[in-house]
Amino acid sequence: MRTLSLYFHIPFCHRRCPYCSFYHVHPRGEAVFVDALVAETSQVLEWLGGPLRAVSVYFGGGTPSVLTAASWGRIFDAVTSRADLAGAEITCEVNPEDVTIDLLETLASRGVNRLSLGIQSMDAAEQRLLGRCAPESNRRAVDAVRGRFDNVSFDVLLGVAGRKDESLDRTIDELVGYEPAHFSVYCLEPGGDVGRKVDRFFDAVDPDHSADEYLRACERLRAAGYRHYEVSNFARPGRESV
Repeated sequence: MRTLSLYFHIPFCHRRCPYCSFYHVHPRGEAVFVDALVAETSQVLEWLGGPLRAVSVYFGGGTPSVLTAASWGRIFDAVTSRADLAGAEITCEVNPEDVTIDLLETLASRGVNRLSLGIQSMDAAEQRLLGRCAPESNRRAVDAVRGRFDNVSFDVLLGVAGRKDESLDRTIDELVGYEPAHFSVYCLEPGGDVGRKVDRFFDAVDPDHSADEYLRACERLRAAGYRHYEVSNFARPGRESV
């Protein structure tokens, strides 16, 4: 049996974060996009032939968690009609603001077994600067997710302008306290050409500060028992992402 990994990019966001240079569109075009995604998925899997077994499936973005239950059903039906997902690691990136019981039940019912939560920071002022949700929303999302998913990853952003070392330590320590399987730690860096709004945000980002925070985060996560197995990724032993 031929094995493969699948990545689906879901380019929808309700708003652009001020540091983001990724392509995105408003989810009002969801139905047309899913039509095209389902058609392309079916064509590619048919071209690959069979039998097929997926070892990993990853839904990134954008914000995959904005998709409706009907869209999730159509996408998974297109995959499972031609590929076996038994035993696959199936990850979905999730915006904490989107977390509801209905969303979590929809994802779990379709076989999603790993969530990547875009936490970024647990400091209110930093979250406002990043255009992200309040720490309370992060906490509510984490509590809901932990009750239903065993394999959870947290995203943390480094290099936030004006951040003190103590603030980064508090964010990491609070998140470590939830005992997630995995952390993804990213340095803020400009990319692409999306206009002056993003440029202005990065005028205040100091790359030396980002580098110092990266080294500090590496040390703190390793001390907490996480293995630094890839440039931006840390996991409990045996919980590295497929």
